[in-house]
Amino acid sequence: MTVSVNIEPELEARLVARVRSIGQPLESLIQHILEHECAVSVMNDALVSSGPEKAQVFRSWAKSFPASLPVLSLESISRESMYQQD
Repeated sequence: MTVSVNIEPELEARLVARVRSIGQPLESLIQHILEHECAVSVMNDALVSSGPEKAQVFRSWAKSFPASLPVLSLESISRESMYQQD
């Protein structure tokens, strides 16, 4: 499906800056945003679902994030590392 959207120049500038910072084409960023929004919508619908349905929705939501995100170690997110004195 192809969709045309008119956006304000300020938003366009922010989108261009964002794609430059992550090194992805604009189309990829927009695709990711739409997938993430659909996953969030499904999660909101799951608030009245059963446990197994909620688990499936959570897995779908988790898969909506790019695989290129770094994996953080337990050490890097520990309370001690957050409050280190330099």
